[in-house]
Order: sequence, then structure tokens, then C-alpha cells
Amino acid sequence: MGAFERKATKLATLIGLAGAFWAAKSAALGQTFVGLGFTADGSSSVANALSADGRAVSGEGHAADGYRALRWSPGQGMVSLGALPGAYTSAGNGINGDGSVVVGNCEFQEGYHAFRWTPGAGMMELPILPGGETDTEAWAVSADGSIAVGWSGCGVRWPLGGGPVCLPPVPGGAGSTAWGISGDGSTVVGTSGLRGLNVATRWIGDGPGINLGAPAGTNSEAWAASSDGAVIVGYIELNNGTNAFRWTQQTGIQALGLGILYGVSGDGRAAVGAIYGSGGQAALWTTERGMLDLNAYLPMLGINLSGWSLLGANGISADGRTITGYGWHDGHEEAWIATLPRPCGSADFNHDGDTATDADIEAFFACLAGNCCPTCGSADFNGDGGTATDADIEAFFRVLAGGSC
Repeated sequence: MGAFERKATKLATLIGLAGAFWAAKSAALGQTFVGLGFTADGSSSVANALSADGRAVSGEGHAADGYRALRWSPGQGMVSLGALPGAYTSAGNGINGDGSVVVGNCEFQEGYHAFRWTPGAGMMELPILPGGETDTEAWAVSADGSIAVGWSGCGVRWPLGGGPVCLPPVPGGAGSTAWGISGDGSTVVGTSGLRGLNVATRWIGDGPGINLGAPAGTNSEAWAASSDGAVIVGYIELNNGTNAFRWTQQTGIQALGLGILYGVSGDGRAAVGAIYGSGGQAALWTTERGMLDLNAYLPMLGINLSGWSLLGANGISADGRTITGYGWHDGHEEAWIATLPRPCGSADFNHDGDTATDADIEAFFACLAGNCCPTCGSADFNGDGGTATDADIEAFFRVLAGGSC
């Protein structure tokens, strides 16, 4: 048998194995969906934020002691965080990287007071700016829990152990609000008032407000930032309505279609929010797939959403695999958490523009042997942390055959 015949036989055998591997079910895909339920004697729950590790949720809902800030974790389930003394209601808006810090607001007769909660100290009120508004609101917190951001007459940073710092609006503006903060705490995002409009704004440290560059005459707000602040998401009002946007220094504001984005992954390649149309639908946006209605996308992954209508997605983990939000479930408003399959490599493994070719197969096996081409994907094809394993080979053949990881 000549060299050409040997090569053809080898490739035919590998293509045949692809079908066999795809037909065999894999238990390692990892997609899940869980309703988070309510507190004892509670009747509703809404998830507002997700910890970077994907293991804890902050939110709000009806609990035995009233409408309260809630926290969910696998070990404790849904727990009321209570309220500051004298408050009518409370809501948990932001949560840090490992879920040990929650920030939010309590409602009093005279307005709102911001709080920071930890398991050891409980709920503690955040201070107002000297001579500033008595109303305060906390909306987000850095991954290590050391910086909370929100509003106290202007956008404000609350560094742990220090006093609040007012974040000035963009040049020529009046008033500001901070809605989000990058995981590393370097970048705060929100909005400034400018000539009667809201303008999406970022702040680096305690520096001046920086206009993200929305077109003149449009309203825009920035809601969340990636781990290092390089990617920012939010919404912009255009002629066709409210559009979700994604911003980077290189691209500026990019409108992504009708909707809004409230959270973004650590690397900025995935974001969550809601699609606007006939009502609201919880949405996931990724650089590879664009905007997806989770009511349709999750069932495509094999997740049963019977009895559910997913209305909004408000939080996403740093790795982009875990999402939290809220929806209607059997007549009640209920928080949920979903885990997506591990990210997989591409059938165009050598990234030459041609998909599932002999060249892709050869490049994949060369990479398994330690000789990855400069443009090739990773030998950890299924993204589970193990390199050049049987699971990577099986995942490659499933994708090669047109399936998912």
C-alpha cells in the first residue's frame, strides 16, 4: 500500500470513528438548570447578581419577614439577609467573587440607605458623602469585596476601611450614577447627565468621568465591566428602540439589537440581559453566536424548561458558563441558575477558513502529540482543564460530525 492509500485509509477510519463517538452519549456535557425557590414561607425570588465563581446569587423577594434581600448558595439554599433597623424593604444588588459579600439597598420612609453584608458582620449601612444626599444606593462590588459602588447624590465608590468618594460626571455633565465595577476594581461604569440625556460613562480609579462615545442625542447607560474593565456592556436608545451594547477601546459602542445587557463574563466574550420584543426574554450574547433567547437556546442544549418563562438574565460567572436570572414558574416569580456546556474547540481546528477537513484532523492529532500549529486550537479541546485526553478526542469527533461538545 502506497503512502497516499495509507493516508486515505487512516482518514477514512477517523471519519468513521467520528460518527460512532457522536452516536455515543456523553455524560460529561455539564448543562444544568435549577429553580432557586424561595425562603421559608416566601412566595417570590429574583436573582440580581452572580458571584464570579458561579456558586452564589444575590437578589430580592418575598420572605417570612417581608420583601427582603436574598442570598442563595448550594449549601444554604435561599436565605433572607434581613434589613437595616427601621427599613421597610431590602434588596441585594451585587455580590463579590466568592459570594461572601453582598451589597444593596434598604428602603425607609425618607428614602434608601445602602448596605454591605457579610456572614460575620451581617448588614452594615454604608456612609453618606460629607454634606451629601442622605439617600444612598449600592449596586455592585469588586471581586475581592473591597470596593462597593452606587449612588449618593453622585456616583460613588465605597472603599473598605475608607470614606466614600464622589465620581464626577463627564466634562460638561451634571450628576452621575455608578452601576457596575470590574472584577479587579480598577474600572467603574455607569452614567452621567449631559445636556438632558444619560451618557454611558466609565471611571478609572477616582479619575474624571469618561464618555464611552454614544452618538449625540441618544440616551445610554453602562451596567457591567469585564474582569479588567476592557469590555463594558449596557444599553443605548436608538431610533428603533432600546439596544444592548458592547464597548471596547478598539470598537467603541457596538449596538447588538433590541434589548439590554446587565452582566458580562470575565473575558468579555459573553454577556447576559434581556431581549425586548413581545415582552422580555432572558438573553445570552456571545462573540460566536450573537444574541440568543434563553427560552429557545437552553432547550436546544437538552434542558427542560416546562412550566418556565425566563424573563431576564442578570448575572454571569467569570468563565461565562453559569447564568442567573428570574422568570415565571408555575404562577410565581422565581430565580434560577443555569450552567452551560463546557466551551469546545472549533471543527476548523487549524483556523484556515475550511471546516472539518483532513487538514483539521491532521492538525488536531499533531497538537495532541505536542506539535500545535501557531493558528491551531488547544489540545484541551473540551475545555475541562485536562490536555490531550480521551475526552478531548471524543469531543473533537462530536464537533467534527456537526454536534456540540
